[in-house]
Amino acid sequence: MADTISLFSVAILAISIAMVLPLSNGTRRLTSSDNPVNPFCRTAENNSLCTSIVNGARTWTSATINAISITLKIATKGRPIFDDLVEKLRDTDLSRITKESVGHTCNEVYDFAIECLQGSLVDLKYGYIDRLATKLLSVTGPSLECINLVGYLSMDSELSNYFSELELYSKTCLSITRTI
Repeated sequence: MADTISLFSVAILAISIAMVLPLSNGTRRLTSSDNPVNPFCRTAENNSLCTSIVNGARTWTSATINAISITLKIATKGRPIFDDLVEKLRDTDLSRITKESVGHTCNEVYDFAIECLQGSLVDLKYGYIDRLATKLLSVTGPSLECINLVGYLSMDSELSNYFSELELYSKTCLSITRTI
């Protein structure tokens, strides 16, 4: 009986050791280098997006420049959406003043987003981090005005998706600036 208990104890001990230790030398241990999230992206809402747009940067400045530059490219790709809106407005029965007002408002919102992103790169260059953060927070601030106008007029538009994507990217940039 004593042999059975000691044999049982040895078996339990062997199983426990096998569970705690790697089974072979070929087993890879998890290290910090296995973490695919860039260190500047740990506080980002979307870590994979952030890691993608910092593009392997190793310094805070490089990570911020890369992220803002890609966000600016995303923002400028929206120009056709705004041009399309103006075309759609022309085909409506709205008054000329309403068409001009909506077109002007939405184009101002677009221009404002571009200016905020360009200005944030300048602020980064001169070390004005608070201004940089304010501009990144403001990128999509006025977008609701344009979206609401277009929605009120019951016009189908890609503006909402455009501004949602831009907001996600600008928030991601902002999270990078907060890792300094």
